[in-house]
Amino acid sequence: MMKSKEDKEFEEWMAKKRAAAGVDATEDFGTSRRVESSIYAIGGAIAIAVPVIAGLWAYNEGYLTPQ
Repeated sequence: MMKSKEDKEFEEWMAKKRAAAGVDATEDFGTSRRVESSIYAIGGAIAIAVPVIAGLWAYNEGYLTPQ
């Protein structure tokens, strides 16, 4: 792929900034964010599903009754 001189300069500048910050220059941040997003989605689903299922079970067993 043909890159302009500005693109090459920007990539060199970013590589220097990442090296100065101690970040791996080859790290793919997009993949990390997608993994993090899926972890939060699964955790959110569990956080909603467990109390609902437990509440339904407790109501059916008679532990929760309307007053």
